[in-house]
Amino acid sequence: MGILDVSSERRGDLGDIFAEIRTRHREACRDNNIHGISVLILPATDHDGVTSCQTMENLLRVHSIKYMVAPLTSYRRLEEFMKDASQNNPCFRSIVCLNCCGVIPMLETMHQAEIPDKVKCYIVDAKRPFHLSNVHAPDSRVLCLDDRISSIHEVDIPSDDEVSEEDGEELSEDADEGAEDPDDTGVTAQDSTGDDSLNKLKRKREAKMRRRDRAKKRRRIQEYYQREYVSQPAAVTMYLMAHHMSYHVVDTLWWAAISAAGYFELGLISKDLYDFLVHDLKGWLAELQPESLGVPTQGQAPDSRPDGSQDAEEDAPFDHNAAPRTSVLHSRPVLRVTQDVGFPLYRHWKLREAMFHTDLLYSFFRLDRADNAERELENVLSRANLKPRDFETNLLSITIDASDTLHMKIRRVLESYCQMDSTYVSVLYGDQFRKPMSGEHKSATSLNSLEQEISASDMFHCLVALQEKNSLELEDEAVDLAMRREHSNLDNFWACADALVGTNNGRTTFELVSEGIALAIRRRQMIVDQAKRLLQKSGRIQPGPGKDLRYAVVEEDIPHEMRQPVAMRQLANLLMEHKNMNNPQMRVPFFLSVRDAPAGTYLCLGVTPATGMEADNDFPDRYDRASDGIRASSQAFYRSLIEVFGEDFKKFHSDIVRQDFAGEFA
Repeated sequence: MGILDVSSERRGDLGDIFAEIRTRHREACRDNNIHGISVLILPATDHDGVTSCQTMENLLRVHSIKYMVAPLTSYRRLEEFMKDASQNNPCFRSIVCLNCCGVIPMLETMHQAEIPDKVKCYIVDAKRPFHLSNVHAPDSRVLCLDDRISSIHEVDIPSDDEVSEEDGEELSEDADEGAEDPDDTGVTAQDSTGDDSLNKLKRKREAKMRRRDRAKKRRRIQEYYQREYVSQPAAVTMYLMAHHMSYHVVDTLWWAAISAAGYFELGLISKDLYDFLVHDLKGWLAELQPESLGVPTQGQAPDSRPDGSQDAEEDAPFDHNAAPRTSVLHSRPVLRVTQDVGFPLYRHWKLREAMFHTDLLYSFFRLDRADNAERELENVLSRANLKPRDFETNLLSITIDASDTLHMKIRRVLESYCQMDSTYVSVLYGDQFRKPMSGEHKSATSLNSLEQEISASDMFHCLVALQEKNSLELEDEAVDLAMRREHSNLDNFWACADALVGTNNGRTTFELVSEGIALAIRRRQMIVDQAKRLLQKSGRIQPGPGKDLRYAVVEEDIPHEMRQPVAMRQLANLLMEHKNMNNPQMRVPFFLSVRDAPAGTYLCLGVTPATGMEADNDFPDRYDRASDGIRASSQAFYRSLIEVFGEDFKKFHSDIVRQDFAGEFA
């Protein structure tokens, strides 16, 4: 099978995987008598892709393995990237897919790109379910790294025999009826003379059993693909790989924390699962004793080993068009885990603004209605001895201890009044975080490199804002719109990477993070403003005929940032939370459609409420049953997001909202 369990209890498997990549690199270099590029990294251009890519790059550097990075904005150019790597690099032996490619038939794609059999593909993807052709890839040319979190969803993976029989089944209905179907002796029904009736009845029974078996196998495969969910973040898997390879760097754990926080913020994993991951993060953090940390500093070569040594045989291990990336955000980084209030960006925003732009508070107090709702929230928080001036506080202007005390008060009163869960845990990154802030850092766009800390949640919002910002004006207007958008996404991907670990065109990490925080605040305001417009207009949000979902269509022209996948998901989550909280008896999924006027299409996204340990999404199955005869593109990394051509949108949307939860049309 092409799937390998790499749960934290089996870290050795991850070490074996990286050792295999290293061995393949050395054999290729020896066979070709050069030290060439042997690894192609294909990261998704999302927060988990960029964070896991940093860990993989660092691991390859310290082991003197040459590589190249080709970020994927969609699957459209996947074959092109692989073919280019194969044709131009004689040492090419390994493909590492980070948070992508698990849901597509990767082996078939490699064959279409004419990738040699000696090249092996390793898939580290948080999205499930894996495509069955990857799970049952022959000769292990494709290997999916699975984890223990998948077992929470109790997924029954069809066997290789079931998949092979289903794909190879070509018997016609006539043959099943036995019209010309030979029996075991090779005699057909027409040629039989003695027991013709008996043999015919026997063949009919056998054909009926075969049809039942095929239908059962088909149902199992359909049920396997029916749901979409997120398992262990790719950056967490990469941290475990680095840990096993004795690469003890705080940054790798920090990047894993960002990925986990991001999936929770997006509603792609439940709170129970997020707490489960944070519990592991706390345990791994305890293992990182200061004396064991091999933290790269600005004076240490990025391609050196944690102890400063290098491979004598393989110098110049890094061949990449971007500058070498080492962690320079802090020379002595510190992580801590603490209770938090879960307000987005509240450490860099006025407290009042952060609270009024939080999904849970916005929905509970119906802040879309009138100013009296805002006054009610202020009255509730006054029970925590918060004065009007406290609502205008920017937490960068007070000491860390004071800010911790302030949000502890808020958390307690909200828990008692709103029954809000106050156990949200935040992972914070910084150095000397007990020092007081100076008065010059009151701006919402400034960070102090040594005295201020930033949470994993805030860093996720920063990365998303940098990734989804509009830079199309920098491109040639004559270039195809899709290509211009792809170029923009690639530029933004490298800006995100630099915000994590390096510099970009002379700009420091702190400047990039500050820009990202400012963009994230503006972006959050746009999302809440758009939600308010939809909620305040009667009829904009409708229940489906079966009342098993709600839906909204945004026809008006909206900013570029609001037509991006993450922004759409955050808007849909806010609308779903608002409606579900105010009608607990009808906690149903939400289907959001946004018109992309420049492209002449509609972006359609379905989100579902998370329950317990699960956050499953059945919209991909709905899409499959509603997409017959229409033009639609599913190039996005999430199957719950689909792009439909404008002329076909009306039919597609009608089919979706008329389906009941079991999948039949009303």
